[in-house]
Order: sequence, then C-alpha cells, then structure tokens
Amino acid sequence: MAKRLILLSILLFYIVSEYSASAKILQLCEAAREIRRSTIGNTWINTFVCLMKSESQFDTSKVTGPGYKSSYSYGILQINSYEWCNRYRPDGFCKKKCDDFKDDNIQDDLLCAKKIFEKVGFKHWKTFERNCKDPSKLPDTSNCFKKEDDVEEYLEEEIGPDYEELVQPLDLQLKNRSIKCVEKKEKNTLISFMDILKNLKHC
Repeated sequence: MAKRLILLSILLFYIVSEYSASAKILQLCEAAREIRRSTIGNTWINTFVCLMKSESQFDTSKVTGPGYKSSYSYGILQINSYEWCNRYRPDGFCKKKCDDFKDDNIQDDLLCAKKIFEKVGFKHWKTFERNCKDPSKLPDTSNCFKKEDDVEEYLEEEIGPDYEELVQPLDLQLKNRSIKCVEKKEKNTLISFMDILKNLKHC
C-alpha cells in the first residue's frame, strides 16, 4: 500500500510539473505582442486581446466543455472541436489536433483564429457581442509597443531562427532605437548583419 502511494505521488508530481511547464497565463501586453507577431494584422490587436480575456482570462491551457454535440473548446481563444480542430488527430478546418492549442505557444491558435475570422467573422466567439464588439470596451494596448520592443522584434523577424545565437553573445543593449556594442572584438560579426538595422545607430 505504501509503495502504491509513493508511486501515485510521483506520478502526480510529473503530471503537475508537465502542466505547469506548458500552461501559462499571459499578461495583456504579452498577448498584444503575440498578436502583432501573427498574421492577424494590427487593426485587430485590441479586439483579439479582448477576446482572449473574455474567453479564457488569458489562460493558454483552458479547456471547456462538453458543449454542442459533445464538443470542447481549447486554449486562449477557445477554439472548438466541433468544426475547427479534432480531438484525436490533426483535422478540422484548421487541420490541427485540438490539444495543440493548450500549450503556451499561441501562434498556432492565432493562425487558426485568423482562418475562423476570415470564414465566419467573430460569430465563433460567444463573448464577442457582449464584451468586445463595442470599441469603447476594448483594451488600450498602445503602451505595449515601446520603441525598444520594436527594435527587438524587428531584429528577431529579420534575422530569423539565428537571432538568439547571434544577438545574445554580442550582449547588445537595445534601447531608444540605439545599439551599444559591448564586445568590440565581435564587431565584425555585428557588421555582417548591420544592413538590416537601417534606422538604428550602430557601434
């Protein structure tokens, strides 16, 4: 009996640890920046931030249901399994497995949400009419996009997957659209991609 309790405790520990590692409650500005990184477009940032709050309270792992015909809704944007994703395999209108929308990477959620929006508008989200249709109820995300954030996102988008590897060793300090090169010996590496920093001061 004691061994069973120990094994059960270990199992519960790993389940909770895995859930904690993948689940995340986003802050408003985190959500806004994720939307701007997506293909949804800046026009709809405030609306989709509002939807994230009203649908899931920014919880990337939220699952609700059962609903219509035993369907469930998944993730920060509560994407429903009846039409848009499949609970058991990649399928549905978005060609995704619903569990893919439960992790803290919400770019796939946003890609599917864009497809939903292009097909049916905001009708999929039940909280839209009550909470997000009226522009006066939308959150103001303008303070989420400071100049230094613009620089970092611009660099990340332009450099691509090598961004972390290139920028972190250089110990670049990005602030007020300027760059300070701390390790002068790496200057040649920096100059090799300086052409993408057209509007920035360089070392």
